[in-house]
Amino acid sequence: MIRTSSISLEVKEEFSETSYPGTASSSDGQHTYDMDGARLYLQARAENADDAEELRGGGYIRPPTRPPDDYLVIENLQPGRYWLRLTSSRGYVASGTSGGVDVLNEPIMIAPGSTIPVEVTMRDDGGKIEGAIPTIAQSASADAMMMPHSPEAWIYCIPRPNSPGQFETLAVSGDGKFHSRVMAPGDYLLLAFSERQPFLAYRDAEAMKVYESKGRTVQVSAGQNTRVQLEVIPSSE
Repeated sequence: MIRTSSISLEVKEEFSETSYPGTASSSDGQHTYDMDGARLYLQARAENADDAEELRGGGYIRPPTRPPDDYLVIENLQPGRYWLRLTSSRGYVASGTSGGVDVLNEPIMIAPGSTIPVEVTMRDDGGKIEGAIPTIAQSASADAMMMPHSPEAWIYCIPRPNSPGQFETLAVSGDGKFHSRVMAPGDYLLLAFSERQPFLAYRDAEAMKVYESKGRTVQVSAGQNTRVQLEVIPSSE
């Protein structure tokens, strides 16, 4: 029997804003636990790096099992290589390292029965991206009472090679507008598609060269809002 492994997250907060109004709880069907600390805002997924379809396999941070339970761990992972995908509703992930390896840009190698510690640093001095897709805005109904509907397009924010930052996905509303949460400062290539691209090879610089002329490169600066207009890449491309 192959022994499963885990990834444990040790979160260091470097927030300039010390108060955080978020609250949440978790229930196992018998008990309800109030959550605090990084559990309130940090989400993590381990994605199989050896599978062509990376959405297969992997896992998420397990729910709390006792009060208080601030141990952030992704359990029951099979041996292999994993990408660690971190997202946050507070600030941004400034770094993630394990044994000197930058796990935000390199996969984690997991051996049978091992627990891999990852040090995560959180900051809130990032910037935001906001803007519009004119073609969607022009085709939107003039009816102010228009019912909400699914996003009209999806924008993928891809860190440029040798630039800090993390991959982000933004939804475009019916009026053609979009905006991001706080993002890590750095240079990003922005690509807009009419449909989700679950298998976009954004980590492969060579594969992404075909999109160089189809998007826009923007610079996100700390404390600044970067405005941009985009056009949707035709589905045939």
